[in-house]
Amino acid sequence: MTRWDKEVPTEFDEQVKLAEYLDQKGYCWCHVPNGGNRDAVTGAKMKKQGVKPGVPDVLIFDEPNKIRGMVGTRIYKHKGVIIELKRQNGSPSDVSESQKEWLQKLEARGWLTKVCYGADEAIDWLENLFEEGDKNDLSSE
Repeated sequence: MTRWDKEVPTEFDEQVKLAEYLDQKGYCWCHVPNGGNRDAVTGAKMKKQGVKPGVPDVLIFDEPNKIRGMVGTRIYKHKGVIIELKRQNGSPSDVSESQKEWLQKLEARGWLTKVCYGADEAIDWLENLFEEGDKNDLSSE
């Protein structure tokens, strides 16, 4: 079997796999359900409620162990982690301009952001970011 014979999971399937992992590991997180097709009435209501195009798929409110920078002896950590999730066979051209803008805005505000191509890439990245600490252990703060 070649890599071309394998069926690529849908973005929905990738999101479900990532959601199960995040819940299992105890992350404080949410998914922003901006994608999908909606009728005009529902779309108009959502827009009035403040739904914005391009908001990333996954917001993780835990601070990763990776530091953002230092000033003197003060260490600055990222406020949290943002993931824009694409299919495994995706490409950078799949990231819309509004998604790029959101990622840049959030990075400027201290969030660590990444576009991940598949749940496995996202999980590997998260395990690397949080490998030295327990997200549920707040005793060191």
